[in-house]
Amino acid sequence: MTSVEACLDSNNTPHCSLNVNVGADSGDLYWGADNCLYNEGATTKYGCATPAN
Repeated sequence: MTSVEACLDSNNTPHCSLNVNVGADSGDLYWGADNCLYNEGATTKYGCATPAN
């Protein structure tokens, strides 16, 4: 499991995180405008970042 930080502000400070398992065969990944992690082509949604406490 990998923790990924997201929801960066103008100072590049993260305010959200996502714990996710992504295999090496997942292809290119990107963050959508909804703060969710997708693979290229948006065929798989791995999860969405939630506010960090």
